[in-house]
Amino acid sequence: NSDREEPLLLDVATCNLGRGVVLCDGLPEGDRDERRPEDMTAAWRTKQNNEKEFDIEVLKSGLTLQLDKAQASNEDDRVHILNSIACQPLEQRPPLAAHPKYEEVNQLLSARFAMAAWVKAKECGRLNDLGVPAALSRATSLNDLLMNFYSAKLSDSDLEAFCKAIEPLGNLRTCTMSFTMNRELTSAAALGKAISNFKLLEILRMNFHSTGLEDISGLATCMQELAGLKTLVLDLSHTRISAC
Repeated sequence: NSDREEPLLLDVATCNLGRGVVLCDGLPEGDRDERRPEDMTAAWRTKQNNEKEFDIEVLKSGLTLQLDKAQASNEDDRVHILNSIACQPLEQRPPLAAHPKYEEVNQLLSARFAMAAWVKAKECGRLNDLGVPAALSRATSLNDLLMNFYSAKLSDSDLEAFCKAIEPLGNLRTCTMSFTMNRELTSAAALGKAISNFKLLEILRMNFHSTGLEDISGLATCMQELAGLKTLVLDLSHTRISAC
């Protein structure tokens, strides 16, 4: 993705109790209009409702994924994938048994599952047991972060734990987060501290619609350190700030 103007997306599908469930990488274009906060809120709600039935055990497997040790229905596909990752001739056989790029891709894929699993693992009380924060923290080459905390009963301490996990992600170019409908959330100070580490950040979108947010001074301070920031979308509607 590093040399692409628009990153490739990775959707993951499974079957749960006879029903297909898909984890979408990002928000579908047709579901969002950043000019209208109410549309974005609806988009985050729809995404959460569509994905909440995803089996936590499937997510658990994704958190420890090792692509270089995986099998494929077609051996040629496995060889081509590994050679492509390691920048080797596609037809080289056997593919390299180990390569630093394998580990990098494993970390990036696990981070995708960590983003999707965070809320559900928190609800089950298994956030640390499943290693969700650690999986996200390890993906230091991650370029884009998307987190959906819509109505996740997120407290200030929960946000602090999340922020600690994302602090190492210094290569982020795009960061999109929704905290909509978390009325116990009152402070964004920890978020400001974490974001100040993202020196390469170009796009930052944060939705605090209908939270208990009282103060964004920490966020304002961190913005001064993001010299390359080109796009900022911040929704503070229906917060205690917007009511002042």
